[in-house]
Amino acid sequence: MVVRVLLVEDDEADAEFARRQFRQLGPEFALDRVACLKNVLVRLGTQGHYQLVLLDLGLPGINGIPALRSVAECLDGKPPSPRVIEYSRG
Repeated sequence: MVVRVLLVEDDEADAEFARRQFRQLGPEFALDRVACLKNVLVRLGTQGHYQLVLLDLGLPGINGIPALRSVAECLDGKPPSPRVIEYSRG
């Protein structure tokens, strides 16, 4: 079974780090990345179910709990996806 992971990360260096880490885990992980909340809501609405959503708390324009609430609302009525919140300061 392939584990579908959605990475919500605006920083290219952090996104590339995540890509490398998931590649090392093997082909059973499929990582998709979006850079802003608007795109994650579209992706979740059109691309089906993800087993894991990795959410950056420091997204431009929205951050923290409001971003998490928006993702949860988009997933309402779909099978639950674990959400992992990550935050880094350069």
